[in-house]
Amino acid sequence: MLRRVQQLNLYHKGQEDWSYFLNAGSDG
Repeated sequence: MLRRVQQLNLYHKGQEDWSYFLNAGSDG
């Protein structure tokens, strides 16, 4: 169970990083 939570946390962090990257790129 704990391992699954850790994977979800990593996935969520990845989504935030990806969104930040897209926002930074669209801003120029």
